[in-house]
Amino acid sequence: MNLTDSLDSEKQNNPHAEELKELLRASVTVLQANEILTWIDCGTLLGAVRDEGFIPWEKDIDLGSWDADYAQSTKGKIAVELKKSGYSVAVYPTFM
Repeated sequence: MNLTDSLDSEKQNNPHAEELKELLRASVTVLQANEILTWIDCGTLLGAVRDEGFIPWEKDIDLGSWDADYAQSTKGKIAVELKKSGYSVAVYPTFM
């Protein structure tokens, strides 16, 4: 199963579902092109498992990756690529 399969359910109860799926696809495409292992996380993961889609009030996606898997310069490159597509990007610090 790929990252988007669990969120392609017909049971979507989120008015932003199509936009969120497109954001997820765009993000995964950029991350995979940079060979970054990525998974859905937090509310996105909860919705995929519990609701078979996005949580009804969700307006963003949550992705996780291992910080040690890529250099700081790669983070900037990924953010620039996504911003060029019209998305805003937040990169949070590692808590380990």
